Amino acid sequence: MSKRRFDREGPLIEQGAQAFAAGDYPTAIKIWTRIIAMDPTHEVKTKLAEAHFRHALTLYSSHGHLNAIISDLSVAARHEPNWPLYWYHLGLAYGRAGIPSKALSSLRKAVALDPNSERFLYHQAVFALETNPGETLKILMNQAGSADPWKYLEVLFDLRQQQPDLAYHSAQDIADEKGEVIFLKGIAAQMQERYDLSRQLLYMALGKNPTNPAMAYYLGFSCYKENDIETATRLWEAAYAAGLRTPGIESALVAAYYNQALGHALNHRLDDLIACLQSILRLPTESGAEIRPMLALSYFLKGNKMLEVDSVSAAIPFWQQALTGYEDLLRSASTQMDQEDNQRHYLNQTHKLYHNLALAYDLTEKVDLAIMNWERLIKTWRNRYKSGNPEVNRELIVAAYRHLADDYQKIGRIKDALAAYGMALKHSPDLLEVHEELGELYLAGQEWPRAAHHWSEVVRIKGDGTDAYTKLGMALQRDGQPERALECWQRALELEPKNRAAKNEIFRSREPEILRNIERGRYDHALEILEELLAILPDLPIVRIMMSDAYWGKGRRSHAMDQIERAIAINPRDPTIWIEVIQSLLFNKRSKELIAIVDGAESQFADDYVFYISLGHAYLDFDRDRKAVAYYDKALEVARRKREGDPTLPEVLAQIALEIAWKWVDLSEFGKARKFFKVGIEAQPNKANLHYFLGCALAEDRLLAEAEQSWSLAESLAQAQSDEKLIYQIRAARASFSEMREGPRDLEELMRLMKLLKYRDRT
Repeated sequence: MSKRRFDREGPLIEQGAQAFAAGDYPTAIKIWTRIIAMDPTHEVKTKLAEAHFRHALTLYSSHGHLNAIISDLSVAARHEPNWPLYWYHLGLAYGRAGIPSKALSSLRKAVALDPNSERFLYHQAVFALETNPGETLKILMNQAGSADPWKYLEVLFDLRQQQPDLAYHSAQDIADEKGEVIFLKGIAAQMQERYDLSRQLLYMALGKNPTNPAMAYYLGFSCYKENDIETATRLWEAAYAAGLRTPGIESALVAAYYNQALGHALNHRLDDLIACLQSILRLPTESGAEIRPMLALSYFLKGNKMLEVDSVSAAIPFWQQALTGYEDLLRSASTQMDQEDNQRHYLNQTHKLYHNLALAYDLTEKVDLAIMNWERLIKTWRNRYKSGNPEVNRELIVAAYRHLADDYQKIGRIKDALAAYGMALKHSPDLLEVHEELGELYLAGQEWPRAAHHWSEVVRIKGDGTDAYTKLGMALQRDGQPERALECWQRALELEPKNRAAKNEIFRSREPEILRNIERGRYDHALEILEELLAILPDLPIVRIMMSDAYWGKGRRSHAMDQIERAIAINPRDPTIWIEVIQSLLFNKRSKELIAIVDGAESQFADDYVFYISLGHAYLDFDRDRKAVAYYDKALEVARRKREGDPTLPEVLAQIALEIAWKWVDLSEFGKARKFFKVGIEAQPNKANLHYFLGCALAEDRLLAEAEQSWSLAESLAQAQSDEKLIYQIRAARASFSEMREGPRDLEELMRLMKLLKYRDRT
């Protein structure tokens, strides 16, 4: 712009601005129009359009002439064609002037510039009714389900003096291939609350245009008003699935699902209740805060129901869903104010679910998952204790620690089990069962002082308990307190004279001394000790059998046989006594007497295959391999004869073969062990662990190719049976023995590997 021109326009722009600010719009228009005449692209064009618009509004308020108003608005829209408000007011002005076609044209431009304005659409629908009813129909259907879906129709009815039929008289000439006229009539009937008629008309409309979501939505409303909630829900679901996305349809679906959910809850239809609540949560509404607790509770109740009518396994998935829901609710509540009551309720529910899931996983032998839930339960309880919450039940905590300790034992985590039992005692120091468990564990772990402490506590709490005195004596004996141990065992026998365990412990406490005397030829000293024991334990067969050993050593056959006969006479039907006598005769190499005793035993136990297995073991312990094999074969023969036709025969044969095979394995006779593993496989060819054991026995003798075949078959069977533990063992064995294939190894390391693999699970 030249300086001369600027000097001329500058004062004009300022004068126009002053007039505009003072509300003198005609003066501002006059001044700025001169500038536009000089420069049609001048930026003052925007201000000129606004001046015309404000002048038109002033004329409106003062009831000025419509032509002047239209003129101002036309100029404003021409100067700023992308400003929808100018076109909107121009359309209204044309409408007031009775020019509906121009009104509709202007309103279309306003809607095109701002399609989300309900006000623009409202008036477009009104003016379209007079000139283009089909356009009105389109607007109505596009707006179906809005926050106030009836306002367009109300305006139309107002225009027709509340006469719905007249409101659509101009639509009768429209070709009704898509059911639009019937649709409008159906809505008219709906406005008059004639829902039965509305339903019929809207069904007809939807039949002509089944993919129209708006028709489905309004039909659903009529069904809902007639309490046909199920049909209404289906129609609204169809409309929503077809792409109708408005707050109205979402609110309608929430209401329908909620009403259905109430009905399902009253009739205990938990599956349907869960489906309804899930459907509500899938909608983008604000009702999630109310629905999520209901859904979590529904899953909880469904799990309880499945436990009653089906099984524990069937309940687990529902309890897990409930737990996830309550954990989410708990996290959400912890971030909000005034949620203490809800937090407490959600926490109680999670405790119940941790408890239920832990017990369920215990029953289904999923120990790792059970441990996880017990640990989570205890952790939350401990946190509540630290916060001084009085609602936590000590008995429940103790029970949880005990269950957790039991599960730790199942997977070999003994230290963790001891710690868990210790925590249980911390909460309940005089809990008898926990002291008993700890006493057993410390006995097994050879921690004699601690074992003695806990069995002393059992005696203190329980009073006179024969088993407790027996176990306390065992711990004291091994802790170097034989006098106190003997007192405990004698007390146990006073309480229960037939206490076999106490008798055995008294005998074992003197057994090493007896054996030393016999080995050194001091038979009289051995007999003195045995006479003392006999006075205390007159009905313990092993005392008389060892007396026979001493008499054999002294060469006094008649005395030895007398003691043997007296030992057998204690209980002639007990095969264990016969086996101990046979072992004694084998030890003392008394062949003649052995034959007589074995014949007598066989006459007593001819149909007892377990006896023949024990007899074979006895001969094998004294290197009488051929005789042992004969008795093992006899055991299999007796089992086949005794259980002929019995469906359990294959399982029994496999058990016998496995028992015999392990005896050979313990003696490192892997070739002979393989024979009996194969017998077991013949009886039960699909028993995966038998193939696994056979593979290990083959690998021990470096028959790695054959071992691999057995392991492959075992692994395929284990996979078919979902036996993850056995699959792990097979792969571990394969990996360990494959290292042997690579070359010579340190002998000590090789033996360590063999011992590791021998053999984790014999059953």
